[in-house]
Amino acid sequence: YLLEGTPASDGTRALETAVGRLPMTEPLRAKVTVLIRPDSARIDGEGTAALEATVVQKTFRGGLTQLDAVTTGVSLRFDFPSQMSLPRPGEKIRIGLPADAIQVIP
Repeated sequence: YLLEGTPASDGTRALETAVGRLPMTEPLRAKVTVLIRPDSARIDGEGTAALEATVVQKTFRGGLTQLDAVTTGVSLRFDFPSQMSLPRPGEKIRIGLPADAIQVIP
């Protein structure tokens, strides 16, 4: 998923996005595009950032299950192994984003 990111106004190494504040390893000075990799998210909430979301839909895709969720009014789609137990539509979840799940495109 692609989002616009603006450097945090408090000077910290973070970007403000439509889904909330995302930490960065380097300070940024200009608007950037942020890619949230759908295959790198974690369902346990662990990572450098976490998103509180509500599950909208689960779709079985063979070896993967796509999980559609909404956070702060933004729809996101994540891919998880099909053998993984995932929450049902309507349930609240905490999606963890490890550092490699968040990429900055200048």
